Amino acid sequence: MRGARMSRLGSVLMRGARMPRLPRLPRALLPLALPFMVGACGLIIGLEDRRLDEDGSSSSGPGGACETPGDCPVGGNACFVRVCVSGTCGLIDAPEGTLVASQKKGDCLRVECDLGGTAIEVVDPEDAFDDGRICTDDLCDGKKPTHRPAQVEKQCGDGRVCNDLGSCVECLEDVDCGDELVCDQQACVPDSCQNGLEDNEKGETDIDCGGGGCNPCVDGDKCETGPDCDSGVCAAGICLAPTCDDDHKNGTESDIDCGGFAAGCPACPTGGGCGANADCLSGVCGGVVPKSCQAPTCTDAVKNGNELAPDCGGSKCPNGSCDDLEPCAENLDCQSGVCSGLVCQVPTCSDGVKNGTEEGIDCGGGACAAC
Repeated sequence: MRGARMSRLGSVLMRGARMPRLPRLPRALLPLALPFMVGACGLIIGLEDRRLDEDGSSSSGPGGACETPGDCPVGGNACFVRVCVSGTCGLIDAPEGTLVASQKKGDCLRVECDLGGTAIEVVDPEDAFDDGRICTDDLCDGKKPTHRPAQVEKQCGDGRVCNDLGSCVECLEDVDCGDELVCDQQACVPDSCQNGLEDNEKGETDIDCGGGGCNPCVDGDKCETGPDCDSGVCAAGICLAPTCDDDHKNGTESDIDCGGFAAGCPACPTGGGCGANADCLSGVCGGVVPKSCQAPTCTDAVKNGNELAPDCGGSKCPNGSCDDLEPCAENLDCQSGVCSGLVCQVPTCSDGVKNGTEEGIDCGGGACAAC
């Protein structure tokens, strides 16, 4: 999971001028800066309003002029907060406990800023993965999302009830089916579906299964059409076992021939059904019930799409989205502005780029020689 990400501007900054890292404010200026902070520890750092020139560029650079914090370029660290002090841009550490914008829902973790202004992962039992099922309770086992069956006989809609495996079924016993039907394999069926005979005249294709209002037949039983089979696949009069290429959602699949726990089934594409993040090519299962695989974004805390690392590089992320020592393809990928050996380099006073706390190219800022 990736936390050290701050929401960036969209297409305006995608491949335009780089936004160099801003200078940190001296401690003496912190009291002046505090009124410009959103001072609650529950703050979520994200995109702030920012005025741009007509050509899409900003008139204020690092340490440049400003009227509000939104006039200032963003910092590369998700735990930096933009401030405008006496008309000059700067950065200060976010309050301890501040949530950063890039959070992965349902991973039992939250990413927040520590006392030193660094993004850290914290176990969050309230961030359990919601699988969208009424008959399961969503929980966290430390950092691992997990589920357990909800209370047996819990109502789950349309007169159905939860069983002890966390599924919503028609019945648990005959009394749940009224006077004319009986409960067979947790479905209400005619009593002829329990007589141990193959009642072809009632439509059954095998003993107590298939047509006639009975449950579908299991793999290997006789059938006439797909609906006669639990797998939905009938070939040459026999119900076939689920496979990952039978064009049916069956077995443990989360959508047609993808997801779930079936051996060999690929992850599902964007829009496919899912019950867990692992069901998806993007690694992100979400949305409203029923849940679906989400398209990659640069704030989902997952390495997906054509990103080089989680929320770093690729076509979805803006310039400077990769932190020091992360992979890169070009200088524009790096927050430091320096990509060497396909790795973002730590700022130095001799790299020919204005980065780190420098006030000019390789000068000023305390670490380098005066400009």
